[in-house]
Amino acid sequence: MAYFDFRKKLTDFHVKNINKNLTAEKGELKLANFISAVKTDNVVINNALLDFKKFMRASFDICVEIDASAHGYNLNTEVLQGYSSDKRFYTITVTDDEIKISGSSDRAVAQGVYYLEFLLFEKKAPILKKESITVNLPFAPRMIHSGYGFDMFPDEYLQNIAHYGYDAILIFSNGVNSSPAGPIQYKDFVKRAKNYGLDVYIYAAFGRFIDIYAEDAEKQFDETYGAVFKECPELKGITLVGESVEFKSKDSRVAPHSFRD
Repeated sequence: MAYFDFRKKLTDFHVKNINKNLTAEKGELKLANFISAVKTDNVVINNALLDFKKFMRASFDICVEIDASAHGYNLNTEVLQGYSSDKRFYTITVTDDEIKISGSSDRAVAQGVYYLEFLLFEKKAPILKKESITVNLPFAPRMIHSGYGFDMFPDEYLQNIAHYGYDAILIFSNGVNSSPAGPIQYKDFVKRAKNYGLDVYIYAAFGRFIDIYAEDAEKQFDETYGAVFKECPELKGITLVGESVEFKSKDSRVAPHSFRD
C-alpha cells in the first residue's frame, strides 16, 4: 500500500456492498433498477442526490437519473418552511410509489439523503422498510480538521465529511489568508464548503499577548482577529485554544509573560 493510498478511500468511498441472497420481506420494498431523483434548484441537495447516484451505481448497479421531471419510482425532496435554525431534523418516508425526504433546511434534507444511503449500506441490498422515520440532528456546530492533509479539503473529501454528520470544517490560520502550511484563500474554502452544507471556522494559530484590560485592547483585537473577518466575512467563527493563543492575566499564579518568551 502506497503512503497516500488512504486519500483514495477518503475521496472515492462508495464500494460494491450487496448480498444477493437477500429478498424483500413483508413490509419491505425492493427498489427498482431505475430510480428518478427529482432535481431541485438547491446546490446542497443536488450534490447529495449526485452522491446518491454514485452510491447506488457502485453498491447495487442501480441507475439513478436526476431530472426535473418525475417518472418511474421517484426520490423526492422538500425543504419545510417556518423552522428556526435550532430546529434541525429530517423525515424519510418510503412507500410503494416513492421515497420522500423532507427536512427543516436544505442541509437537513441532504443529511436525510446520506442516511438513506446508510440504511441501504447496512442492509447490503436495495431493500427498505415501508415506513416513515424522523431523525433529529442534536447539535451544531460539529466541526473537523482535515484528515486528508494539513488544511487540504478537496471537494470529494468535503462530500465525505458531510456524510458523517459534520456541518463545519476547521482550518488553521496564521492571519489573513495565511496558514502554517502556507498561503490559503478563505473565500474559496467557504464557497466550496457551502456546496456540501458545511461552514468554515478558523483555528487561531496566531495572536498577540494582549492585556484584555488595556485601553487599546479592542483596537489590538480588531487588528489581529478582526482583520481575518474583514477579509472574509463569510467565515462562520473562530476558535481560540490556549496552546496557541494566550492573554495576559491579573492572577498572580499566572506567568506575566507569554510562554513563547
